[in-house]
Amino acid sequence: MAECVEHLEKSENAAPTDKRFVAWVKMQRIVEECGSALALDDPSESNATLADQRVQATLSACEKQLDAWRRNATKVMNRKGYLPWRKLGTHANHS
Repeated sequence: MAECVEHLEKSENAAPTDKRFVAWVKMQRIVEECGSALALDDPSESNATLADQRVQATLSACEKQLDAWRRNATKVMNRKGYLPWRKLGTHANHS
């Protein structure tokens, strides 16, 4: 998977949609890594609370990764509809 992402990322022949796909794949990898670090994939293994310093440190690291992703992804996805979470907070009904 990493090789495919790298190829699409560096290819001169990549379409704009390929660059967006790469950004989404990178975000998914961050989310999966964070979920795994917090043992979210198996809640029975996790008894930590948000007050736990390890959890706080992990959440902080995940947030930094997502912020970096967002800054980089904006270059290829900053078109109407591609970064929808920017508007989510402005709507009362999220369903």
